Amino acid sequence: MLYLFYGPDEFRIRQKIKEIIRRYRNKYPDAEVVYLNSFDLLKEQLKIRSLFVPKKLLILSESLYRLQDKVDALKNIIKDYSLKNSTEAFVIFYLKDVLKSIDEKKPLLNFLIKNSKTQKFNLLDFSGLKKYIIQNFNQEGFIISKAAVEKLIFLGDNSLENITAEIEKLKIYKCKEKKISEADVDKICAFKIADINLFHFIDSLSRRNKKDFFAILEKCLNFGIKDEEIFSKIIFQIKNLLVAKCYFLDGGRSYFDLSNKFKMHPFVAKKSAFSQQNFSLEDLQAMLTELFSIDYKIKTGYLEIGEMLVRFLMEI
Repeated sequence: MLYLFYGPDEFRIRQKIKEIIRRYRNKYPDAEVVYLNSFDLLKEQLKIRSLFVPKKLLILSESLYRLQDKVDALKNIIKDYSLKNSTEAFVIFYLKDVLKSIDEKKPLLNFLIKNSKTQKFNLLDFSGLKKYIIQNFNQEGFIISKAAVEKLIFLGDNSLENITAEIEKLKIYKCKEKKISEADVDKICAFKIADINLFHFIDSLSRRNKKDFFAILEKCLNFGIKDEEIFSKIIFQIKNLLVAKCYFLDGGRSYFDLSNKFKMHPFVAKKSAFSQQNFSLEDLQAMLTELFSIDYKIKTGYLEIGEMLVRFLMEI
């Protein structure tokens, strides 16, 4: 039996291989599982026969680039060992460098697609990640809020591997209550601390709450976030607020449409749609103009970034 797994989502490919290994070992407890990193090793393993270990699962992790000139050799191996219908040898081809835009008409890839049980793993989009998170929690009786799902995706940088690791932490943390809120994600999830604090920072900025945003500024600095990063994030967020303000003034209706129209992450769009209500268009334009002026003065060495950042916040 032949399997082919390829595509840019390496995490899901690894998960799929683990699932196959688990099923294989449950069905054939005495079978051998062998990881290979070259085509030549595959040939050697297929030659080895054993009365004591009659079944093998061979996992070849290899680059398509390095295999391109092996089409004829691969055809011979499949024929010689009857791999398409073999019940003794199961071979998984994991092509590591096959990206989303790959030409599937390339001879070796085309041949494997036609002669294997094939699955292509593209990266999940926002909708796919939401579905994955909800299903993962629901399978074990957990309920997660919509806001928590969106926060988890944003803070995980759309990385399924990061998100999955944080899901397991949340399950342990809420093992009794089995309800996950946005506050739980803020408290438990470890990645992108800077963005968590900076979103809170912008929220306090929109409320003109100087006590809160100076407390959050101090917290950001204590986490080791540099002045430059804080400053660039503030510019980024004010830009988003201005885009959102203009969009809704022009008749925009929802943060989903805002996200789609301006290629903005849905979580960022949701926060921006809410916060823009606390600013006038003139306020946002003036703030962004001032920030650009500060940025120019910093880059030309006129003033230190820390001093200008504090002065800007005091004047809001």
